[in-house]
Amino acid sequence: MIPEESYGVMEKCCRTPRTVRRQQMEERKPHDRPGLLGEPCTPIQSQPFSSRYTIAPGHELGRGKFAVVRKCIEKETEKEFAAKIMRKRRKGQDCRMEILHEIAVLELAKDNPWVIKLHEVYETATEMILVLEYAAGGEIFNQCIAEREEAFKEKDVQRLMRQILRGISFLHRHNVVHLDLKPQNILLTSDRPLGNIKIVDFGLSRIVNNNEELREIMGTPEYVGKSLSCTLSSVGFSWQWSDCILPSFSP
Repeated sequence: MIPEESYGVMEKCCRTPRTVRRQQMEERKPHDRPGLLGEPCTPIQSQPFSSRYTIAPGHELGRGKFAVVRKCIEKETEKEFAAKIMRKRRKGQDCRMEILHEIAVLELAKDNPWVIKLHEVYETATEMILVLEYAAGGEIFNQCIAEREEAFKEKDVQRLMRQILRGISFLHRHNVVHLDLKPQNILLTSDRPLGNIKIVDFGLSRIVNNNEELREIMGTPEYVGKSLSCTLSSVGFSWQWSDCILPSFSP
């Protein structure tokens, strides 16, 4: 049998099923992944991230299965940002296209005051780093579980919910569905005084046009809609999103 490495292209009869699957994965184009935007306009920097930014000491701002968010300082301006560091390969699959989609969504919403702003993008052999606006107030989740004295006041809830709905309305007008909206993905620009909201983490978001349907269960099980709760094992947690915001204020 002729070794694969001896020729640039092999005849179909000589390709193993494993080789075919690998080539199909490598040849997938953006349109093969429905719901994703194409290449973003933001330049992707190849120079070392550490040449322009310093990671601030202290705890992480957030962490997921395939990403970690850390506070960073721009050396030239000493301005604070949040660095979202994401692995390009996840569970053996190349997910660079999904990261580019997230960048493109942030570009689309760059003029909306309720969506986090994208500053720069860096890429290494294994990771992509999104340099984002720093929201110093942290997650609204922290306020949801705060003691009564520190909890949201009713007027604060009204203002923040109005901002959240305006942000979501903007996204929906542009056919973007977030698919993982929860208190941990809504940040505050400051906590004292109470700032404005910023919607973050568009890693699961998709473009859904009119008359289209999304036939996947996506998001965090604890915060899915009640209509999906019967299909999930974590039925008892599906009311947390609606229950945690509105009751968590003191008169």
